[in-house]
Amino acid sequence: MRHSQPGYEYESRNLFNSKKFKKISYKNRKRGDLIFYSNSNGVIIHIAIYLGNDKVIESWPNKVVVWPIKNSHRSRIAGVRRVFN
Repeated sequence: MRHSQPGYEYESRNLFNSKKFKKISYKNRKRGDLIFYSNSNGVIIHIAIYLGNDKVIESWPNKVVVWPIKNSHRSRIAGVRRVFN
């Protein structure tokens, strides 16, 4: 959960840019895919795991939450990456 803490956003950017994960279009997302969020400047700031049915699970400081994929805290989706093929 360290990447959910302020100052560790670079870890999300490193994973977003990793060649180990397959780039997936948003419309082709599947359960287990990583959803990357950006700020208004397009900088990657967070990651969540897609659960299906437009829900994600993510770390929020000191807890884990299940929310809609787009919510009041995160709405700018930068991309989707698949960990497992």
